[in-house]
Amino acid sequence: MSALPSTARPAMPLPPLRPAEGWPSRRFWLGYAAAWLALGFALARADFQDPRVVRGRAPWEPFFLEMGSVAVVGALTLGIYGWIAFLERTGWGALRMAGAHLAGAAAFLLLHVGITYASRFAFYAAMGLEYRTKPWLAVLAFEAPKDLVTYALMAGLAYAWRLRLREQAHRLQIERARGELAELRLARLGDQLHPHFLFNCLNSIAALVEEDPRRAVTMIARVGDFLRASLREEGPVASLREEIDLARSYLEIQGLRFEGAIDARVDVPPALEGRRVPRLLLQPLVENAIKHTAARPERPLVIRVAAGTAGGGLWIEVANSRGEAPPRADGAGRGLALVRERLALHFGEAASLAVHESDPAWYRVRVDLPAERPAAGEGGAP
Repeated sequence: MSALPSTARPAMPLPPLRPAEGWPSRRFWLGYAAAWLALGFALARADFQDPRVVRGRAPWEPFFLEMGSVAVVGALTLGIYGWIAFLERTGWGALRMAGAHLAGAAAFLLLHVGITYASRFAFYAAMGLEYRTKPWLAVLAFEAPKDLVTYALMAGLAYAWRLRLREQAHRLQIERARGELAELRLARLGDQLHPHFLFNCLNSIAALVEEDPRRAVTMIARVGDFLRASLREEGPVASLREEIDLARSYLEIQGLRFEGAIDARVDVPPALEGRRVPRLLLQPLVENAIKHTAARPERPLVIRVAAGTAGGGLWIEVANSRGEAPPRADGAGRGLALVRERLALHFGEAASLAVHESDPAWYRVRVDLPAERPAAGEGGAP
């Protein structure tokens, strides 16, 4: 006739039963029940082998008595967890909380003893046997120390488990907040890139209005087409094919301005055109190439756009031929800074943008992106 020793504990703490999350899975409950029954079996095995116990009992009795007692404790542990969850919401002071725990321990003792011994009397009667026990006060005195320790241990585990859940929820909230902040910053960068491009186009159109009004009108139409294409799809990522098309539209606009002084070449394998990249990644690089060198009909500016793979990752390079450097315009270099910030938000330190100026004939900007994830989603790393 014994209850759960003070060293016993459940194999798995019980997760909170929040309405938004629902009940734990069937697998959890099976594991929870199996853990308690395994503990009861171990205690029964020890009691069966105890040489101090007077012989004459049936071999099944230690297993029924111990496993039944432990099963009751396992069921009541769910109530302890709910009781702890309730006490956490009350915000009571230390004195009132101590009284609540004393009441909880007393309820645990009475329920454990009542359910355990009632099941024993009922089972023995069904078997045609008689189950004898000491007077009830003696039974309570015998079970009380063990049940008080068991209550304290289960309550402590419940507090620890709920603290762990709160920490996990807090970390999840932080990660969600970071993700939302990153999305907001990406949207802000996109909003900055569009005006950045538009202001430069307006300057180009203004230069053509008096020189060649017809070309200025054509350029305005091209700019409208470009803006419609760039705003056609929302989201922070696009295919490399879409980025190349936008870059070509931009180069066509600049070609109208400089009248054949720009020779653009795109060398991107068709197999790479489906790769996902941050939206508006390529156009600022092409714009930077045009800013870097003055384009003149007698000395056309050659721009090369290339892409390839290295170690599973994607690299994109925009190179322009060197020539006479134009006066540095307001905002020059801002496009590269925006691209760097966009890369950092998408990939952290896994992506990079490098400027290579050592070649006397070419000025190169190279972007290296990490390997594409198979399950990439909108807003995630491509």
